Amino acid sequence: MVASFSLLTFNAFGTARSASSFLRWRGIEDPERLEHPSLLELIESTTIACFQEIFLSEAEEFFARLSHPERHADSNATELRPLTFGGSGLAIASRFPRIAGTIARYAPPHTHAERFARKGILHARLAIDDSPGAPLVDVVTTHLQAGNGKAAIRVRERQLRELGLFVAAIRSPDRAAIVCGDFNVDALAHDAFEYRALCDALPGFVDLGAEENAPTFDPRSDRNALAHRFDADHPVQRIDCVFFRAPDDGSIVADHCELVLDRPLDERRSPPLFASDHFGLRATFRVAGRG
Repeated sequence: MVASFSLLTFNAFGTARSASSFLRWRGIEDPERLEHPSLLELIESTTIACFQEIFLSEAEEFFARLSHPERHADSNATELRPLTFGGSGLAIASRFPRIAGTIARYAPPHTHAERFARKGILHARLAIDDSPGAPLVDVVTTHLQAGNGKAAIRVRERQLRELGLFVAAIRSPDRAAIVCGDFNVDALAHDAFEYRALCDALPGFVDLGAEENAPTFDPRSDRNALAHRFDADHPVQRIDCVFFRAPDDGSIVADHCELVLDRPLDERRSPPLFASDHFGLRATFRVAGRG
């Protein structure tokens, strides 16, 4: 019987940074980072791993190599109606059996570089173990419109409403629920209107990283060399979050949420090798009355 479990949310930065990479569907930045032993050890030791930006073939192959028996990802096939290039990049790997799940897409249009992106929501309903009456948990990972301009904010406002409706539709008071991912909403300032809108979209949920309030995107050269390479002028933000709502019977409780993958995988390199342009978050949960 399972007494505890863990969940990771990680933006793998598996996207194309040039037209040639997109056309070849290969060529992510520093592809060796997704094969680094310390990254793989962290993921393999995590019960549920939620990913964003599983796009180009190196990222797809990385996800396919994971030993988790349940692996589900959006298709990266281009679609014509509406026109989208690649998939949402969302994926969930789990050591718990998946008994239900679905994928939803945010309504177009999006804006700027993501005008033809397929932003969406990936859901998996997991059974904690195969014992009679084992608790269930609904896990949702998502990736919202990026950008700090007015057009991007307007798109995110609509996406937050759609996310709230999706979570309300799949959630039950009998089940725990976890909503995580790259929200592209800066959660560092708890009184900022976008962060309040994010929390309002998920009533009853707790932002597990709010107390530590550590940035997950920090492009300063001494904090994340990979992020600095492409977004040196981007503000420091906490845009990756894990939200949790316990079931009414209290059978699953959150214990801890910590920043991970925030140090170089290899400091001997120049610049140092980082796992992604984002840091990750790893949350641990306890099944009440067990252990």
